[in-house]
Amino acid sequence: MNPKNRRQGGFTLVEIMVVVIIIGILATLVAQNVLGQDDVARVNTVKSDIKTIDSAIEMFRLNKRRYPENLEELIEANYLKVPSVPKDPWDNEYILEEGEGRFKYIIRSAGPDGEQDTDDDITNANMRDYKLPGTEEEK
Repeated sequence: MNPKNRRQGGFTLVEIMVVVIIIGILATLVAQNVLGQDDVARVNTVKSDIKTIDSAIEMFRLNKRRYPENLEELIEANYLKVPSVPKDPWDNEYILEEGEGRFKYIIRSAGPDGEQDTDDDITNANMRDYKLPGTEEEK
């Protein structure tokens, strides 16, 4: 074979750099769409938990003709089938408070900051309109 006719196989540095840049762009797009979903999943878990607790409270009220004093009373009467007061995804206990107006009681999660009575708390009264702090979209 003539050495001039022989072509060497392989990729050039420019071709490799183009592939690396494309992979980097794709990884960035995927990361942006996946990383924020953890907080959304936690908020959705809280909303589901609050609905479950709300249903247990209503069953208690129908049977006992009064609202429970606290969540422990729901557990002792087997309306919530958990060993202790449930915790939200941020490891804080849900709180049952007396409400007013349309909401006779408030079921409260301290939210992402872990502190009660702050703007990021999630309750049965605000969960429909709850927005994750620092976001514009409703989650």
